Amino acid sequence: MSSTNLIREAKKNGVRQIVKLSVFQFVGSIGRWHRHEEKIIEEFGIPYTFLRAGAFMQNFISFFGQTIKSQNAL
Repeated sequence: MSSTNLIREAKKNGVRQIVKLSVFQFVGSIGRWHRHEEKIIEEFGIPYTFLRAGAFMQNFISFFGQTIKSQNAL
């Protein structure tokens, strides 16, 4: 189901609030995709909250795992 169809169905079924986990900066293809999704939500007029996280704990292992293991430091 496309994002537009999903939001349309949400509105049709009385959804009162949408919460979307997004990104802090809209760079690269993932950032542009998140912003595109946000715009679709905005256009439908359903109240929304966009959570624009700067980082996620699970990413620390990917980015800092080697340093944590080798230097016992973050």
